[in-house]
Amino acid sequence: MINAAIVGLGWWGRTLVESAQGSDFIRFVAGATRTVSPEVKAFADTHKLRLAENFEALLTDPNVQAVVLCTPHSMHARQVIAAAQAQNLPRSEFRLGDALTDPSMLRTTEADFICFSGSLNTMDEPCARRLVQLAFEAAARGVVFNFLSDRPHQRWADQPLAPARRFDTLAWVNWSLDLTSRVTFTQDYLDGHDATIMLRHD
Repeated sequence: MINAAIVGLGWWGRTLVESAQGSDFIRFVAGATRTVSPEVKAFADTHKLRLAENFEALLTDPNVQAVVLCTPHSMHARQVIAAAQAQNLPRSEFRLGDALTDPSMLRTTEADFICFSGSLNTMDEPCARRLVQLAFEAAARGVVFNFLSDRPHQRWADQPLAPARRFDTLAWVNWSLDLTSRVTFTQDYLDGHDATIMLRHD
């Protein structure tokens, strides 16, 4: 069981905490958010979340094994790097750049795997496929990426997504199999809200 902290308790952060209820794999035990309103306090009490003073305090909490970011995208790079440094992760490297305009940044990483999470959803599908293919060619072992499935559970069907968009799930699986026979597909996160594909080199 992973004891996790949620960073950001807006609509999406609260949705993730609620979705983890009853999970055998992860439970949220703490959280931090910019504005601690009465609504946030009530939510934290209901879900037994210990509210930390800030994100940095969660990184030094010995009872927190993982942090889940529900903060603005502009904050993600700094927060991911800070979390990695706090845990002294071996063989981890974080780079900020635009791999579509400068694909060479992927080839110089010498990565075993390249992971895309949440970054493909605002691209059109040809652009997203180009980026995944560039990463697959650059990675020694493979690529992992997620995207918003166009075959989600009904409860997600009418949720506003802009500027994100849903991708043609079956077309992505077929495209992946054209790249490699070693494809892993799953779509069980948040009742099928997201799909995840892993491509490994043959």
